Order: sequence, then C-alpha cells, then structure tokens
Amino acid sequence: MPEKKYDTIKKNIESNPIYGAALGLILGLLIIGFLFTDVYRLFEYKLFDVRFKIKPQLPQWEYLTFLDVDDNSINNVGQFPWPRYIYANGLEVIKDIGPKQIAFDIQFMDKSPRYAQPEILKIVEEKVKAGKRITYDELNTAILDSDALFSGAIAKNNVILAYSFLNRTLTQTKLTPEEQKKRNEAIQRFEKIASIPVPKDKQKEFSRYIDPTRVIIQYPIPELAMSAKDFGYVDSDFDIDGIARRIRLIRVFNNRVYFHMAMVMLMDIMKVKKTDVEIVHGKHIILHNAIDPKTLQKKDYVIPIDDAGMTYVHWSGEFSETFNHVSFYALLEYNQLKDTIHEFFDEQEVQSKNTERSRLYGELATMREIFEKTKDLKAKQDLWEKIKTNRKRLYEIESGYIKNLENQLAEINKQLKESNDNQLKEASINLINFINAARLVLEVDNLKDHSCIIGLTATASHDIGVTPLSSEYLMVGTYHNFINTVLQEAYIKQVPVWIDYLLILVLAIALVLAVQRLSATGTITAIIGTMVVYNGINIGLFAFQNLYLDQLGVSLAILLPSAIISGIKFMSEESQKRYIKEVFSKYMAPRVVEELIKDPGKLQLGGELRNISIFFSDVAGFSSISEKLTPQELVSLLNEYLSEMTDIILKYEGTVDKYEGDAIIAFFGAPLAFEDHPERVCFAAIDMKRRLAELREEWRKKGTFELKVRMGINTGDAVVGNMGSRQRMDYTMMGDAVNLASRLEGANKYYGTYTMISESTYARVKDSVDVRELDLIRVVGKEEPIKVYELLGRKGSLPDYMYEMLQKYNEGLMLFRERQWDDAQSAFKAGLRIVPDDAPCKTYIERCKEFAKNPPPKKWDGVYRLKTK
Repeated sequence: MPEKKYDTIKKNIESNPIYGAALGLILGLLIIGFLFTDVYRLFEYKLFDVRFKIKPQLPQWEYLTFLDVDDNSINNVGQFPWPRYIYANGLEVIKDIGPKQIAFDIQFMDKSPRYAQPEILKIVEEKVKAGKRITYDELNTAILDSDALFSGAIAKNNVILAYSFLNRTLTQTKLTPEEQKKRNEAIQRFEKIASIPVPKDKQKEFSRYIDPTRVIIQYPIPELAMSAKDFGYVDSDFDIDGIARRIRLIRVFNNRVYFHMAMVMLMDIMKVKKTDVEIVHGKHIILHNAIDPKTLQKKDYVIPIDDAGMTYVHWSGEFSETFNHVSFYALLEYNQLKDTIHEFFDEQEVQSKNTERSRLYGELATMREIFEKTKDLKAKQDLWEKIKTNRKRLYEIESGYIKNLENQLAEINKQLKESNDNQLKEASINLINFINAARLVLEVDNLKDHSCIIGLTATASHDIGVTPLSSEYLMVGTYHNFINTVLQEAYIKQVPVWIDYLLILVLAIALVLAVQRLSATGTITAIIGTMVVYNGINIGLFAFQNLYLDQLGVSLAILLPSAIISGIKFMSEESQKRYIKEVFSKYMAPRVVEELIKDPGKLQLGGELRNISIFFSDVAGFSSISEKLTPQELVSLLNEYLSEMTDIILKYEGTVDKYEGDAIIAFFGAPLAFEDHPERVCFAAIDMKRRLAELREEWRKKGTFELKVRMGINTGDAVVGNMGSRQRMDYTMMGDAVNLASRLEGANKYYGTYTMISESTYARVKDSVDVRELDLIRVVGKEEPIKVYELLGRKGSLPDYMYEMLQKYNEGLMLFRERQWDDAQSAFKAGLRIVPDDAPCKTYIERCKEFAKNPPPKKWDGVYRLKTK
C-alpha cells in the first residue's frame, strides 16, 4: 500500500539527519536546474517588476528633455513623416538657445524628395505671365533641397543621429560613380566616429557581443552622415516576456565595437571619447575621466554589464510623467512669438517696479562668459551653481508673470458664468492663446544646456513597449532613463549567481531538517517566518541598495522542501482520499469541467463577461446541395466536413459552441483565457480555407459536391458561461459581439468573399495576417458603422500577384470614397486584369456604375447598409 511506502520515508527522515540533508540537497539541485529554464525566467521577471513598482522613485536630472513629435506637432505641421526642412527649421531655432546636445530617435535612411517653395514659384509664375525670361538660377532657387538644409542645420548643432542593425539585407539602389564615392566616404566617416576596433587581445571575449542575426547596418543617408557629430544605434531589446528591462550598451559588428544611442549621448554629456572607454567583459564598462555634469568633477563611471553587454535600466516612471517634455512644434512657433512674449515680460517687470529679472539676465551673461574662460575647477563649480540658481529664479519670475495672466483668466471665466458677454468671451480666448504662447516661449528659453532627444510620441507611434513601470511606454524614453541611471549612479546590480545557488542549497537542507521535527503549526510558522524574513530582506536590498537577488528560486527552496515533508507526513498519517468524480463530464466537455473544478461557483446558472473572439461559418448554397443527396450521403458529407473543421478549431484551443446543421459556431478565449485569441481564430480560419481547398479536390475526384464555406469573425466582450435550466445547462456565449460575428458571416455574400473579420479583430492581428479592407457597413439592427476586412492569409504568405492586385484595389477604394467613380472603376479593372475573378473588385465596379448614374447625397459617409441578416 502507498501508506506503508510514505511511512517508511517519514521514519528514515526523522531517524537519520543525513537522509534529510540528502533530500534537501537533491531538492536544492533540482531548483538550481529550474533556474536555467524559460519558465523560471518568466516568473522571476514578474517578481522583479513587482519589486520595481514598490521601489522609491529615482530622482531625475533636470536637464533631460524630450522634444516630442506629438499629436499637437502633427496636427499643426502635417502628416508624419515630415519633410526634413521641418527639422532643419527647428534646429535653426534651437541653435541660438544652446542645448547641450540634440539626438534623433528618428532614422533617416533614404533621400527625401525635393520640395517646391510656393512663394518663389509664385514670383516665377508672374514673370512667365508677364513674358519675362526665367533664368536657371531662379528656377533652381524655387526648389528646396530638404536634405541639404537639414544637413546644414545638423552641422551647426551638436547632433547625434540614429542608425540600426538589421536582420535582413537590403536591396541596394544602383548608384552613379559619384554617388557611390559619397556613400563610401560617409560610411568611412561613420565607422570612424561611431565605433572603435575590437582590442586585438580581446577578440574571443568580445565575440560574445556579436549578434549573428544582425547582418547589416542601416546607415543615415550620406548628406546627413557627413554632418552629424556622432551616431548611436537605436535597436531595442526585450526579455522573453516582451518587457524592456535592459539595454544592450555595446554591439560588435565586423570586428568593431558600436555603442547604443543612450551610451553615445551619455559619453557626449560627460566629454568621454570612445577611446577612453574600457570594456571588462561580463563585468562593467568604465568611462575614464568623465565629467559629472551635475558637479563638473572628473571621475570614472563604472557601469555594470552582463556577458551580452546589457545593463538594467533604472526606470523612473510613466513616459509623460518623467523628465521634461517640450513639443517640437514649440520650436517652429518660437521665432514668431518670442519678441511679443519677451516684451510682455519686460512690461511686467516695469509694472512690478522690481528689476531683479534684468539684474539676473545681466549676471547670467557675465557669469557665462567668465565660466567659458575659467580653467580652475573649483571656480567653475561655484559659477555653475550660481548659473543654475539664477536660471531657476528667472524661470520662477517669468512663470509668475504667466500665473498672473492665469489669475486674470480665472476672473474673466468667473464673470462669464454670470454673463454671456461676447467681449468677455473674446477676451478669454485671446488670453488663453497668449498664455499658451508665453508658456511655449518660456519652455524653449529654458532648453539652454539641456540634453534633448527628438522622437515620435504621437498616437501614431509604433515604438511602444512595456517596462516594469508602464504597460504602454514610448521607447524613446529609454535614452534619458539610462542616462539618469548613470548620473544618479543607481545601477541595478545583480549579485553573482553563486550566492543565489548557495542560498538555495542552504535553505533547502536547513528546512528539510527543521520541518521533519516540527508539528503542523510549527511547520507553517517556519515557512511563513522564513518567507517573510527572506523576501523582506530581498525587497529592502532591491529598493534601497539596488541589489538584485533571486526571489523565485530561493522562495521555492523555502516552500518546496517544506511542502514535500508536510505531504509525506500527511500521507503517512491519513489514508488516501478519493477524488470527486466529475459529475458533469457526461454532458460537458473536459475543458469546461476543468474550469468548474477550479471554481465550483461557475456551476451556478449565469456567466461572466469575457473578451473573446467569435467564429461563425455556414456552407454556401447548402439547401440546394442537401436536396440532391440522400440522407445517408448528406450525413456522411457533413460529418467529414464538420470533423475536419472542428479538428482545426481545437488545434488552436477554440471552443465549439454548437453545430446548427451545416453551421459551426465557436469561440476563442474561454473558458481558458489567452491574450492572442484574435490571432488564433484568424489562423484557424486560414487553415480551414486551406483544408477545404484540399477537401474540394478530393470531393471532385469522388464526384461529390464541393462545399464552399462563408466565415464571420468578430472580437469583443460577451457573456460566457453555463446557461439554460437547472436540469440542463450548456457552456455557451451571448451578446452583441456574438450577433455581429453572425452578421459578418452573412455579409460575405454582398462582396463575393468567404472570410470576413471586424475592425476589432483586425486591430489585434494586423501584424500577423494579410487582409484587405472591404467596406464600412451598417448591419441590420445596428446604427453604428463597422469597418470590415477580408482575411486573405498569414502575413507575407500571398503570391506576389495578389499584392499587386491589392494595391490596385486599395487605390480604387480610396478613389471610390472620394467619389471619383470613373477613376475608381479604372483601378478596380486594373485589379481584375491581375486577378480576373476577384469578386470585391467586381462588386465595386458595379457600385461605381450605379453611383455614376445616381450619385449619393453630399453628406454620404461611405457606409453601406446591409438589407438582410
């Protein structure tokens, strides 16, 4: 009997400490082995993040600023990416302010088109109309060389440009001999500035910094590469759970060492040459004779790294709440506003009869001049502190002037509540605009000596990641967070792994020996006490000393031996208990039963609101097929079809809700929750289409009917759970999201398509599948229009001619919505010449013809209303 076996083990442990120590040692070694698995790393990373969240916030160096290409900038300047003369204009403005450095988190890999200058073109046109002769120089000046302007602006500023390492080769554009010469010169300059050779005596060590998947460097264009002060790569690194905790400071490529953008910015701030950087493999990077920008002291900075050249970033918080943020658009507006605002500040000073502001400006100019000439370090430090103090006081004074305006605005708005006076309204609007302008000028004026990074932060940005402190973090923030980590010397230092191993072995052995002699109450007390003490020390060291010790492995060393010994005790003293039979397994699927075992409360009638992906399918023309088959033939055909399709649904862990004749209704994401359910349902539908094509070939050979199936897919919130009566329940779903999936299945017939997905599904799978936008539709019973797509295949899986056809189709759709019916028809017909049987192209050609005869109303919103379910 099992009881005798467990009783023997219990007696051996209690009578012989060596037996217990051996068991503890074995368990400890097993836990150490577990430390090398991805599962361990996933859980340990989560515990790391929890510690980070309760850690005190790191102070922030006040001279780190983001120049945000934000929504405000894009709304005012235009669609991104911008012409490069926009950046040139911004750099020309900031040059006079005097930031410490400017870095771009935007890559400029291709030449930009030239732009016509409207005001000069207008002059040229007037001369042509007047019959005057136009010279080549006049025509040439009308064309704006955006790259040349940008290059010139870069050369006047301390600018660091971005580049990246790619995991694929690029098709090289054929260059003229002159262009190739310029490119070669630019690459030579780039390599000389951006990298250093691998030391000859460290070739083997430095090979660990090579990433064989990165096969090419994507350089800035030659015009810009010849102007920039320095370059930094902007590749992001994420841990296996997709969270950014570390950055790769160095990378070896073609026997040269390249540096991350954050590292290049830091070295520039600290006046450290790349040749003064010492890399001690797997331990640290030393910045020799670095100048601390806070104190101006020279010192060595020792930055810890691992074997891959990576270091932990001490994140400061949410992107929008940390460091300084100035909209890039503020630079473009600055010159138009600064004189007015500065005059306002002067007037306020006169009215206040306090000349402190003028005195501070005068002192600042004098101190700055002396500071630049002074060689004595102590004198420079004293001057720098005075400069910072004066600047801060100036900012307070001018902010106070703006505060006075805000008080006036509050008074006007108070009056507006009592009176609907148009003059007051106009005064309020004018005052708001003036306050915004004053804030803008003050922010730009304050950029003196700041380290600035320019990056896309608008909602259109795709460079969004997850950090321990933020679920949606704009990764342009990485650079300032790393710089701040070093300046605060708040490195997160991971203890040597042998310390983790030693702790695991010691605690595993000690707890086996202790627990075998304790009562049940004593065992629980020992486990809880040890867990609290160790984890308290662990969290404290991380929070206040930035020391990172293993938490999961050591916690397992506390829990696992205790649990095993307690289990052995329990099984030696208690007879084995029978497991409860799965009463509901006779009429419910095992996957549902598992959920019910975990949570018996789910046996109640009702359900829970879950985000799921819903699948509906229906065989096209099934009624006519069924009329031509005997009942036995029909059942055989249906069983084969339903079995094949169900296997695919289960392969992607979907749940088949029910079969309704030839229809299949299923959902993904319940009862087992997984985040990628939209991707799973789409992949399942793609696989179904592929399998159906194979089945149709088999059916064709047998001479039977070939089934064609329409599918509808939607993602949304639905109630999922046991529904029915107390006598009979089904695990099913209901809600608007379910109804919409059903509508989409039927909507295929309007476009001649077979797989339609909603915009909510597409938003979560757009990087995984190829689709085409079909329409904006208004389904029966719903007034809100829905954008729908045809699911075509996995990303990049379609033949080239399909992508060519889709390009024509998309052109046609755009022209259709612009009411250009003839041009739209031409585009759709061009698509049909590539894929002659493309149904959506045919559908839109017919619509174009109809609208050409009977145009829609002027307020037409492009929405197509479905007339049937």
